[in-house]
Amino acid sequence: MPESESHALAAEMDLLWGADDHGRPAGPPLAAVGVGSRADELPSGFGLIMETLGRRRPVMITSCLSYLISPGSPRPVPPDLELHTSTEPPTAALRGLRPDPEWPVDEWDDLLGGRLGPWAIAVGPERIVALATTPRDRLGTAEVGVWTHPEHRGRRYAELVVGAWAAVAGRTRNLLFYSHFDDNPASAAVARKLGARPIGRIWQLRNVDSSAADLAPGQDH
Repeated sequence: MPESESHALAAEMDLLWGADDHGRPAGPPLAAVGVGSRADELPSGFGLIMETLGRRRPVMITSCLSYLISPGSPRPVPPDLELHTSTEPPTAALRGLRPDPEWPVDEWDDLLGGRLGPWAIAVGPERIVALATTPRDRLGTAEVGVWTHPEHRGRRYAELVVGAWAAVAGRTRNLLFYSHFDDNPASAAVARKLGARPIGRIWQLRNVDSSAADLAPGQDH
């Protein structure tokens, strides 16, 4: 039976701001609400909450569009790329291709060592061109985070690594989530090409000094 939008959004919010299976901290918002895929307007009463809390501190409202990803079938790998996933031991060459400064050394070692959940990495000549990781992982649910090298964007590499990530993560997880900010058409295109199912929008009220990782844990690095 298809997952209801309300149940899926509630599960994603628990995933984003609940305990993580790998011990990573979460930065919960001051307030949050999930609304169905047909609701684009600010939820009733959310503006009043912002006005009330804003009298004491600078606050802001953000929203992310959310999707469910099906494991599906892996995308074909272009002949000029190599695709690696967390199902295989990382090679020494892959370890040496750490994106810098996006990934600190210790975090990169934890990722490749399987201590941060599933991953998929596309490697081109001399560099990583795209990678999909698991910034949040909890009780059979996971959120994908995707990064593409600035010089290799627009080539559907994000679609390639997210599809490979979903094939791996879907073996042991029931719900796979993908999300992006309203003003990110590239991420919206990835969701569309993957056939991801829109489930709605998560509105957040946060302090203005919140980190990018807190605002959208799925959009790491």
